Amino acid sequence: MGSHQQPIAPEKKIQQLVALKQAGSFSLSQTGYPVPAPDEICIRNRAVGLNQLDNKNFDRGMMIRPEQWPVVLGMDTAGVVEVVGAKVTGFKAGDAVVSVAGLPGRPGTQGDRNKMSAFQDVTTVPATWASRKPKGWSFAEACSVPMCYLAAAATITHGLCTPLPFLQSAGPGTPGVGTPQQQSPPVIKSVLVLGGSSGVGASAIQLLRIALPKAKIISTNSVSQNKRVMDMGADAWVDRHLEVEEIIAATRNQNDERGVDAILDAVGYAGESPKVLRVLRDDGPRMYAYVMTDKEEREVPEGVRAMRCFAGMMLNTLAPGPLGGKAVGSAASGSGAMAKLVDLVDEGKFKLPLDVQVVGQELGDIPAGLKMLKEGVSGTKLVVAL
Repeated sequence: MGSHQQPIAPEKKIQQLVALKQAGSFSLSQTGYPVPAPDEICIRNRAVGLNQLDNKNFDRGMMIRPEQWPVVLGMDTAGVVEVVGAKVTGFKAGDAVVSVAGLPGRPGTQGDRNKMSAFQDVTTVPATWASRKPKGWSFAEACSVPMCYLAAAATITHGLCTPLPFLQSAGPGTPGVGTPQQQSPPVIKSVLVLGGSSGVGASAIQLLRIALPKAKIISTNSVSQNKRVMDMGADAWVDRHLEVEEIIAATRNQNDERGVDAILDAVGYAGESPKVLRVLRDDGPRMYAYVMTDKEEREVPEGVRAMRCFAGMMLNTLAPGPLGGKAVGSAASGSGAMAKLVDLVDEGKFKLPLDVQVVGQELGDIPAGLKMLKEGVSGTKLVVAL
């Protein structure tokens, strides 16, 4: 049961890291303690994750409308629940949680995006966006996961129209559990994961292994990441530094000289090298799911069923899938995906997808961390502990 919401003293303040304008500068400022809606929780952030999407939002306003500046950014957090809304039953004050944050507004938020973002002392989100923190993970480790986990789940359920069994275990009408479409899911026996050592890629490999236990999973990654992707559940790897024609040939070589049934693009590789789609088998379902890395839709060859996917798909109303129906087994709200995360970890079915590097101890350290991320890191999630 959730605890009763305690009144927040008007003078109580929290600190925020505010991006003043697109490609501008950051400033630390104080604001009033947020008041949660009936279905929301307030989380005292203990660690926040840094994402390339934060850089894209800051530099290009990728998910920020012009009128929204100045804004608070940040999309991954872990911390301790301080206040719960009147209708929240799954959390209470004092619970250690991990949560996605900073996604575009939802009905009922009245456009208050800032209170839902991570780069501040306290983040206020719908309770369905959060999960209990796995006991074996530190706050720094936990905050490295939400965005990549949800984006990976979206590429599988929406992009590849493939059920995730742990989202179908609840009965009809359970919040957060999608209703399977009438049309059967495609038969996928082989998948090429482009960028398998990225956060989304490594998460996707693990979830694909759950969804398609007998499928051949091939990853593109740096040679130094081979052991990691194999430990996550990949069957084979291809050096990502090869030319695209060589990647196609090596992938076919790993799959008895045949192409693959589906491609899951975790890093936007096919946007720059669309020839890689030639590795799709002519006699297979020819599915291409890609994570949103820019605002543009991809042009794909005739006969290839493509969908651009993003983490928010697992938190909002079901979106149409490439088969013309709803994605099989996907989530209508975060309770179908985020709430299950801790169970997957406890059951040994989901590991940390990346190494974690703490690059700061306070909100003011975030800009330097984002700059470090932009300059390039491999197999590592940068986080700031608070």
